[in-house]
Amino acid sequence: MMKKSAEKYQSEVLDGLLTKITPEEQKMTDKRMQLAERIFNAMKAKNISKLELARKMGKQASVITKWLSGTHNFTADTLFEIGDLLGIQLINTSNEAKNPVVTHYHMVISDSGDDQYIAVKKMENEDL
Repeated sequence: MMKKSAEKYQSEVLDGLLTKITPEEQKMTDKRMQLAERIFNAMKAKNISKLELARKMGKQASVITKWLSGTHNFTADTLFEIGDLLGIQLINTSNEAKNPVVTHYHMVISDSGDDQYIAVKKMENEDL
């Protein structure tokens, strides 16, 4: 049996709705989709079905399906529980910043006869 290739679907209604999504809403949707993908990939790697994950978490399989749709707004507790069951980290709770701001001060002291001055320049990551 030959697989049917996907066809591009066009909808004026859908296109209209998509134009009303703000960049902030799109960013949050993208992050939810990424979470769903990470959960799905971990389930696949560990050969855990939706039903099995649901059973381990005391949920209905339909809840796992909703989570994997990428539209669910997870609580931190749920993400911690999923992460523990699948052996992945979904929330970074480390105190270390990814790109810490480093501030350096460049000081020049000059004493040339009667004139004395101190010049201080504050330099941050982008100036270094």
